[in-house]
Amino acid sequence: QLGMSCPFVSMDLPSFAIHMQRQFAFKAGSTEYDLEVDPEPEVLAGQVARVLLACNQQLRASFMEPLVVAVEGHCAEDGNSSAEELQQLSLSRAQKARKDIASRMASIQGTRDKAKFEALLVARGMGVQEK
Repeated sequence: QLGMSCPFVSMDLPSFAIHMQRQFAFKAGSTEYDLEVDPEPEVLAGQVARVLLACNQQLRASFMEPLVVAVEGHCAEDGNSSAEELQQLSLSRAQKARKDIASRMASIQGTRDKAKFEALLVARGMGVQEK
């Protein structure tokens, strides 16, 4: 059922692995989405939100705790920034994606309270993405 509405995001329930066919695109050195690369980042956030909500609904039906997911931010080496600055940039990007996914989860559930959804998402800055 989700496959048709979430073509960029899927989840393997036995292993709880989330597979994304695309990632959030950010402007170089920035926490702003790169709308030239992906003009609709909210679509991806909505698909991630729907997959997580569906998974947690299944867990709840089995009297299990909801899944807590790490949202990882990465960045590219720019030759000007220190490792610490790049680490902070990647964390800030993860935090932005986390907030946007939580906002979409709240919207789908018909509430303005994002806090309970933000608690299910942990932002992690991974620094420079290895090629």
